[in-house]
Amino acid sequence: MYAKLARSYGASVTEIYSPYATWSRVKAAARGANLLIYLGHGNGYPSRYGAYQGRTKNGMGLDPA
Repeated sequence: MYAKLARSYGASVTEIYSPYATWSRVKAAARGANLLIYLGHGNGYPSRYGAYQGRTKNGMGLDPA
């Protein structure tokens, strides 16, 4: 929906979906972007919510440090 709308205004859009949304791919696609839309959940790592757990630490998270 958002990608289609952005394209209708002439924006160049890159869409990356799980399980291909690795940090390196997202970082490369975001380089030079004016807008980044993330629709997802989870918490990234490192996290203040405990030790690394591959089944729960799989979203885009911000490290408060």
